Amino acid sequence: MDYMNNNGQRDYVFFRLKNQTYALPIQPVAQIIEMVTITPIPQMSSSIEGVINVRGDVVPVLDLGSRLGLSKVLLGAHTPIILVYVGERMMGLIVDEVMEVIILPTEQIVSLAELVQQKVENRHFLDGLAQTELGTILLLNLEAVFGSTLIHLNGAGEASLLEVVSEEEGDAGQEPESSVEPQLVSDEPLVGMLGVEV
Repeated sequence: MDYMNNNGQRDYVFFRLKNQTYALPIQPVAQIIEMVTITPIPQMSSSIEGVINVRGDVVPVLDLGSRLGLSKVLLGAHTPIILVYVGERMMGLIVDEVMEVIILPTEQIVSLAELVQQKVENRHFLDGLAQTELGTILLLNLEAVFGSTLIHLNGAGEASLLEVVSEEEGDAGQEPESSVEPQLVSDEPLVGMLGVEV
C-alpha cells in the first residue's frame, strides 16, 4: 500500500530493533504504549507474544525481533508496543525503542525491487530503504510482517482469544500506561496528536 501524502512525501515512525533503525508509515499507527501485561496464547506462532487488553479490545502482540529472524526483544517496564491497524484489526509490535516521526521525500526512498533489480513478492518483509542523517533506514512492509500471523489468529478465532484473556486475573479492562516518549503517547490517534498532515 502506498502511503504518500499530497506533497509527494511519506511520514514514517522511526524505531530501533537491535542495532538497526526501521520505519513504518505513520497512517496505520494508532498509538504507542509502554509494556503492559501480555497474556500468552497456546499453540500460536513463536513470534506471537500473546494478547493485551486495550480499552476492552483484545489486541494480538507480535515480537518483531522474532518475526524478522532476530533474537527476541528483551521485555521491560518501558519496552514500547506500537499499535497498528492491519486492515480492520489492531495489532501490536514489540520493538526496542521508538525514536521519532520523520517525513521522507520520495527521492530518498529506494524500493526493494530497485535494489535487487528484479520483481519482489508482496510478502517480503521490506518495502525498501532510505538514506537519512540517521543512516540507512529499513522500511517495513506491514502487511507482509503480519501476513502469516493473521492466518494463525483467524484460525484461533476471536472467541478463543477473548476466553484466554478473560481467564487472566486482573488483566480484563486494563488500560495501556503512558510511554517513555510522552510526545508520542496519547489516548488520541498518533497522527492527530502530532499534527502531521497525511
